[in-house]
Amino acid sequence: MSDREYLQDKHEDGHLITFVKASRDGLVIFPRGVRQEVRLADDEMIVFTGSLLTTLSDGKIPYMEHAVLNPAVPVSRSSLVYFAIPDLHAPYPSFVEGQALDLHRIANDFHQSFGNKPFSE
Repeated sequence: MSDREYLQDKHEDGHLITFVKASRDGLVIFPRGVRQEVRLADDEMIVFTGSLLTTLSDGKIPYMEHAVLNPAVPVSRSSLVYFAIPDLHAPYPSFVEGQALDLHRIANDFHQSFGNKPFSE
């Protein structure tokens, strides 16, 4: 077992929203920077706001940072994840100020900030 606190370090998803359903506890969120453990009932899922939604809302809808705890003993854990991503080549104005946004460039910048290779055309 690793001495790392997290199996998946604190991050945000560079998408509009992400739907997550996990098979076990271990998910934590950081609303306003405060760590909170997420405990979902069998019939519940959580929706994370992502940085594209933050950009589209001119900062009015903050993204949700989250992580997965490293358990003290090995456990089987899986998650079903669905990312909601718009057509990145379509023109979009921001919701509040109507600013023209290059979502392809913005999403690619977020994507690369996690150490990923640039999107291919």
